[in-house]
Amino acid sequence: MKAITILWIGALAAISAGCLNTEHSASATGERYPWKKNIVTTIFWIGERPSGNNPVPNRRSSWDKDWSRSYGGFDDPNPAHRSNY
Repeated sequence: MKAITILWIGALAAISAGCLNTEHSASATGERYPWKKNIVTTIFWIGERPSGNNPVPNRRSSWDKDWSRSYGGFDDPNPAHRSNY
């Protein structure tokens, strides 16, 4: 759930920053929601340690200096390593 929330925040940030290609209007292309295309997202786990596939640790945040603990610690994507959710 935390990863989904972060994705949603990232999508809103991309929209507000004007990162999406919206040069074609719905009436010109005949498409109803052209702004929903070409959205780039990143999924990461709070507190994730660096690995071969992800060299960047996600233990720090520019907004919350103690964000790993604020979000309940390491949010492991492996269900076998989770507890209480």
